[in-house]
Amino acid sequence: MEGTYIVKLEELPEKDPYICKLIYYPDGDLNICLDRLKKLEDIGITALILEGDVFVDKYYVLGKGTNSIVIKVFHSNEMKVIKLLRSDASRNTLENEASILKYINSSEEDRKFHLVPKIYDYHDWYLLLEYIDGIPINDYLSYELYESNLNDVKSLIYKLLLKCHLLDLLHVDHGELSNPYRHILITEPLDPVIIDFESASRVRKVKNLTSILQFLLISSTASGYIRELLNINLEPIFPILKRYKRNPSHELFTEIIKLLGLSDIHEL
Repeated sequence: MEGTYIVKLEELPEKDPYICKLIYYPDGDLNICLDRLKKLEDIGITALILEGDVFVDKYYVLGKGTNSIVIKVFHSNEMKVIKLLRSDASRNTLENEASILKYINSSEEDRKFHLVPKIYDYHDWYLLLEYIDGIPINDYLSYELYESNLNDVKSLIYKLLLKCHLLDLLHVDHGELSNPYRHILITEPLDPVIIDFESASRVRKVKNLTSILQFLLISSTASGYIRELLNINLEPIFPILKRYKRNPSHELFTEIIKLLGLSDIHEL
């Protein structure tokens, strides 16, 4: 992450055309940019906080995907996140993601376990979201994992599996947790939050738990270390996972947790 650059919305973007490229990326059309800035100001955003790990032309931002740009903002005297639909996005709206986040936010599971960011406002071209101060799971698996004690690793993995299981029970399939590098943030104290529900569905068959387990135990760069650290034998787990995939249930989740040696961490 490089330095922070704060842009007040009251400042005219003509002074810096690169701001418009962020607001309406990659087209940068001035009229659309001005319309968008006026709407963002109307909903209470006072400034863009241009920082993050992703470089876009001139500034750093929190994220850039094939359909959106993610920028930290000031809103109601708090740091939040604005997700902006790109001009060349493959979809016309972000309303599916908004609907799914609202549905998850309204659940008892999210209120208790903080599964996903809170959504505060939305339009077809933006989402105003809770800012999650955490590191991508890839950074944790590449560095912090090897310095964490066994109980911390077990607790983090349990929490991640539990949250994926709860999404399964809510019948929301994230769609990208088999490769979750940009979709899970690890917050303090070692608590995962699942983000970026652009590809999520309430219609598809859910596979959040099975996808994240495959990633953690088989396909990630840290899989071998995790299996050795937790002394995991994969063979008896696969039949239970197949049953779970057909019909997710808390009973089967509990069996999986026991086979992973995590049943001493917490109980749902």
